Amino acid sequence: MTKNFSQQNLKLFEKFGCAEVAALIRSLPEPPITLVGSLEGHDLNINLGQGHFYQGGATTFSQAQVKSYLEKPNRFCINLPALDSVFVSREANVYTDLIKEFGPIAEDRVSTPLFNDAGYLVSFGLGLGLHLPELIEKLDVRELVVAEQFKEMLQLSLSVLDWQPIFETLHKRGGRVHVEIDTDPAMLANKIFKALRGKNFGLIDGSYGIQHYASPMLNQTHDLFREMLPSLGMSDGFFDDECLMFKNSINNLTNIQHTIFQDNPESFKDKSAFIIGSGPSLDGTIEAIRSNKDNALIISSGTGLGVLLRAGIKPHVHCETENQPIVYDAVKNHRSISDFSGITLIASPTVDPRIPAEFDNVIFAHRDTLTSSTLFADQEDILTFSGPTVANFSSRIALGLGVSEIYFFGVDLGAVTPSKHHSSQSVYKTADDAFWNSGLGMLDLNIEVEGNFRPSVWSNALFIYVRSFFHSMIINNPQCQFFNCSDGAKISGTTALPSHKANPLGSEKPIVDVFNTFCSQLNKANNPSIETNEICTNYLNEQNRWFQNVIDILQNTDDLDNFGTLYDQLSPWLDTSEENLSPKEKLATHRCNSGTLLLIIQFAYFYHRRINASQTTQFIKSFKLAVLQEIQKMHREIQGLIENQLAK
Repeated sequence: MTKNFSQQNLKLFEKFGCAEVAALIRSLPEPPITLVGSLEGHDLNINLGQGHFYQGGATTFSQAQVKSYLEKPNRFCINLPALDSVFVSREANVYTDLIKEFGPIAEDRVSTPLFNDAGYLVSFGLGLGLHLPELIEKLDVRELVVAEQFKEMLQLSLSVLDWQPIFETLHKRGGRVHVEIDTDPAMLANKIFKALRGKNFGLIDGSYGIQHYASPMLNQTHDLFREMLPSLGMSDGFFDDECLMFKNSINNLTNIQHTIFQDNPESFKDKSAFIIGSGPSLDGTIEAIRSNKDNALIISSGTGLGVLLRAGIKPHVHCETENQPIVYDAVKNHRSISDFSGITLIASPTVDPRIPAEFDNVIFAHRDTLTSSTLFADQEDILTFSGPTVANFSSRIALGLGVSEIYFFGVDLGAVTPSKHHSSQSVYKTADDAFWNSGLGMLDLNIEVEGNFRPSVWSNALFIYVRSFFHSMIINNPQCQFFNCSDGAKISGTTALPSHKANPLGSEKPIVDVFNTFCSQLNKANNPSIETNEICTNYLNEQNRWFQNVIDILQNTDDLDNFGTLYDQLSPWLDTSEENLSPKEKLATHRCNSGTLLLIIQFAYFYHRRINASQTTQFIKSFKLAVLQEIQKMHREIQGLIENQLAK
């Protein structure tokens, strides 16, 4: 008879970071599906009631699957950015130095790493899990991500499979097991995506994926995940952005008359909000917005404001999050169309300080994970799901107001025709400026994805990344119904609705009065609203400590033959998890610096696995030197920025 490992495995799950999964399994009744046969008899299977799960038995099926997979494994590789991209202007200094010394990667090696090590193995479907031990043994991965739709499969696996070698092997390699269970394909794909962006995210290139069994739900999950892959390597933050946002936040919070946004879920209960982006489909929905402007809270997002003003529609709320000075040019362009009277600005305090100065009523809202929010916001005022784009931010503001319905207009996240990337009435199209006309250097729309109203539209890696945040926001807010009136990419969790069928809930009181009541209940936060000197002094000390530790690692000439060793040394300084970093100035330091360094590491991990093994030692030596020079430059910049603030 097959030994029952359940209790032993549950203790292992609790010991190695999967306590929530263990608690879930302990809470479940006996599964409706049962085991038949035994491992010893090589006839173990799952009895589904009307047949068996594994063709030929679990052992035979799993052994054959693993043998076939190891002969031709399915691996996913990151997409390196173009060196002239505005998104990697700083990182490109390191990239170009290394390419100059070691030459470009041959085309036939771009999707084929020369080594079998990688950060992750993803198993779509667990079944009994008999395929996992040999895969973990043969593939030099650090983390295992199991994605499963049936909790009962995990119950059965824990009873027949000894998970101890899996947990202990991955722990020794510096990784862990992740078990993600969900019956919603989009949510499960998002959970996988999130798990891959953990501790070993820098080693994501060349990771492995296997689909253990097929089902309509797992097939859809797999397809959605593959659709998200081009955005997998994207950074959560950039050093230069964080520095600018630090500077802008202090200026805004101390010099601009404002209040701080706080959730009030009763304010707009049983009411609707329209979120207005500036995607190309917005042009065809203007009349639907106009006819409902008194029945829903109209929230314009970024350049969506100009399109509305050109149509003679003033939103109740305008949202801004972008920190670059060029965004102020767009705001000036909008102001040339119409005055801003009656429009409340709700913005991240990280925006260019000239923008809030253009509005009579200003509310600042603190976005999660930003350095500035970490330093200057009260914890209860930080808004989750508030990024990465202004459309996400606008939607989060609507949720904070307590709306029961959200309608998306012009939130296309792509386009039917790739060259038509924004509304014809947006500043992107009306400005006499080639950079604006290009979409501010946006990535080409060259990835085909499922459309909201049609089989497919064109998107890009950034938009796919943004869409995953919408998925998470929607699934975590079941109290609100989301309608997508945009003719762009499908956003899972929304109901596709032609704009002429939009039917907001309305309001007994005028929408503007309801919003004004909300505003009157916010606490004033006039200057000086923050004790900047003490915060900045502590922040400077933490920055100096972070840079000195990283510089010491880069100056160390030992262990030049193993990139994984270098990654392990740098890994603690890439950590941005709140539970591991205190005080707040330490957390802010890691959030400020880790994104850029992680991108550089990802590039190097990708690159060194595609050059000859004989060059590894020289590559790591050259990489350390190139990164050291950039890190020292970053240190001088952040030091000067904080010291200048302290001198004021």
